Amino acid sequence: MTSTSRLRIRRARSGSWLVIAATVAAVTLAAAPAHASPTHDTPTTRIIGGTQAPAGAWPGQVGLLKSSVSNNFQAQFCGGTALNRNWVITAAHCVVDTPAAAIDVLAGTQSLASGGVRYRVAEIRVLPGYDADASSRDLAVVRVGNPMPESVVAPSII
Repeated sequence: MTSTSRLRIRRARSGSWLVIAATVAAVTLAAAPAHASPTHDTPTTRIIGGTQAPAGAWPGQVGLLKSSVSNNFQAQFCGGTALNRNWVITAAHCVVDTPAAAIDVLAGTQSLASGGVRYRVAEIRVLPGYDADASSRDLAVVRVGNPMPESVVAPSII
């Protein structure tokens, strides 16, 4: 492979990361409303600036939860998108410096009140060059220990 071919592949991969990062940002913002607090025990019935999504409308949306907290409302701290049965994409600031075993992925529900299954995270990979101070390259993927069902995987966007 020539150096020109390698450069084209790197540029193509960089472009893919940009699309994926934009998707993660949108999903993360949608999953964590501005008024959310880790101390909420019950859902709010108020939706600001939108309507409630029909059940199953966003199958790839998952929640990142503290594995040590059983109450989903108290445990949820970030969101992500199931890329396939094993990998979830999320923001690096959600998982950096956190042990994999401290995080569960909640998949298969759009409600923290009921449904879904928790999957323990087995591995975390933060995008090289992530800079928390500059909020740049804020992207990570997490691998779950047991595969999630195909029904929770986000439809392909690329």
